[in-house]
Amino acid sequence: MMCKWLIFSILVLLLPVKASAQYVLLDESYTAQQLAETIFGTNCAPQISNAVITGNNSHGYFTLNFPTTPDYPFTSGVLLTTGTAATAVGPPDIDVSSEGDATWPGDTDFQNAFGVSPSYNATVLEFDFVPVTDEITLDYSFASDEYSFDASWRACDYKDGIAILIKPLGSADPYQNIALLPDDSTVGNGTISYEYTCENGIQYWYYLQGDGLYHYPLAYSDDTSVFTAAANVVAGTAYHMKIVIADGGDTGYDSAVLIGEQTQDFSIDLGDDRLLAVYTPLCAGETLTLTSVPGGTSYEWYQDGALLPAEITDMYTATAPGEYTSIVHLATGCVRTGSILIEYDQPIPQTPLTYYQCDDDADGLAPFYIAQVGQEVLGPVSLQPIYYYASLADANNGISMTIWAQPVPFYNTIPNQVIY
Repeated sequence: MMCKWLIFSILVLLLPVKASAQYVLLDESYTAQQLAETIFGTNCAPQISNAVITGNNSHGYFTLNFPTTPDYPFTSGVLLTTGTAATAVGPPDIDVSSEGDATWPGDTDFQNAFGVSPSYNATVLEFDFVPVTDEITLDYSFASDEYSFDASWRACDYKDGIAILIKPLGSADPYQNIALLPDDSTVGNGTISYEYTCENGIQYWYYLQGDGLYHYPLAYSDDTSVFTAAANVVAGTAYHMKIVIADGGDTGYDSAVLIGEQTQDFSIDLGDDRLLAVYTPLCAGETLTLTSVPGGTSYEWYQDGALLPAEITDMYTATAPGEYTSIVHLATGCVRTGSILIEYDQPIPQTPLTYYQCDDDADGLAPFYIAQVGQEVLGPVSLQPIYYYASLADANNGISMTIWAQPVPFYNTIPNQVIY
């Protein structure tokens, strides 16, 4: 029997399919409290309460998911938009997003900060907080479809933007907007652009890269550089913060803000180290008062790792060389630490040195290479630079000082002159 094989030739047509990976992984389930805690972190972070967010599916927690790793300052944080959060997810495209309508209200405080009216499509995250440091900072960038080429004519009239507003809790005073450019302008498409005839701020436009590639994570036409909003606060005092992104003037062409997830430095600043190597040691017999942070429930001070059991306040006076460490326990359970290294110079000799110089004309005046004399007086003491004074009063007050360096000579003005 002859077996016959029927051979089928199967042609497989392979068609290329364009895949577009998301540049941002978005979690829209985050509560207002979780978003606020994302902004400030959880390690010794401010106490946050009464967090509220308003918007229209326009907020969430993001994680960047670039196909390559760009030089982007933060990789996770909070996304707030004037459209829907899901539509904001990159990569960038040429489509313009205008998702909100006039039934989605704006925000009066945003309007006051920007000097525009009306506003629409506001997404607002606000909360009370009690800081544990004397400064707060937030890193953020602004993105918008107002930057699309068919919308460039709109920038002077329709100003979307971001306001980060703060004031003491319960205060009737106006908010302070800490989302500002170095010239105190607000942050938005009306102040940061690449070709508009109103305000420009092109140096803050992030897409100035030169390689022709998109380097920002959202699906909007462009975004700005990353800015840092900062405010001086009083540790232990309650404040209210309100973060607003809104469309200015109309509802078209959405915008967004990315706020970086924070890992703040809560170490205690006891001052710069006082070191011989950088000419900042303490002089013999000098003391230095160290001040820790206020508001702690308990305090510990250490010298070279050894507990100083009698020191239980927020201040300590150092009288000897060593590494001093302050440990503070706060009511929130946070423990903050800080250290400073203190070195002492050797005592300055108190015995005057008489220096003689030949005086050819016997008038009592001659050139002296005083830098050499000064070093002989000090001996092994390493103080630098060495200052010279014409009177004891000037030396005590630190005024009218002069530095003489060899080979420049000093000419005394009276016979037997004393230099300090």
